[in-house]
Parts: sequence; C-alpha cells; structure tokens
Amino acid sequence: MTAVLLADAIGWAGAACLLLAYARLSSGRLTVGVWYHLLNLAGAGGLAVNGAFHHAWPSTALNLVWLGIGLTALHRAKRVKGQTSTSHSAAATDH
Repeated sequence: MTAVLLADAIGWAGAACLLLAYARLSSGRLTVGVWYHLLNLAGAGGLAVNGAFHHAWPSTALNLVWLGIGLTALHRAKRVKGQTSTSHSAAATDH
C-alpha cells in the first residue's frame, strides 16, 4: 500500500467516524458519552493525519483542536461516570 493510499484510507475512516457519531446522535441512537467522544476522537485523528500528509494545514489545525476538545470531554465523561458508579455503590452499601 502506498503512503498516499494509506493516508487517504485513514482520512476516509476518520470522516466515517465523525459522520457516524453525528448521525447516531442526531437520530437518538447515541447519547453524548464515552462512545460519542471516542468516535469524534477517531474521526479527528484520522482527518488530522490525512491533512498533515497532504499539507492541508488549516484542516490539520482544526482537527488537532478537535482532538484536544474531545480528549477533555472524554476525560470529563469518564470522571462523571466514575463518580456516578461510586455514588451508586455507596448508596447500595448504606442500606
């Protein structure tokens, strides 16, 4: 596989991840949570790799910022989920 073909495949996979996340969220089949953020991270990463390979710097910069936002959101989602499961465990042991 040539480098161009690989970079393009990674870019198309990233685009598919972003579209899948948005479509599933919009249709109510996915909520904003860990899976949504993971799909966004995969999408932004794939498009950033493709943009960098093709020297499309505005697209690369946008997707790197998108990655940063996604990592922050994923960290928060995991922290909130951990706090929720901890509070449920504490409530169960109180009875």
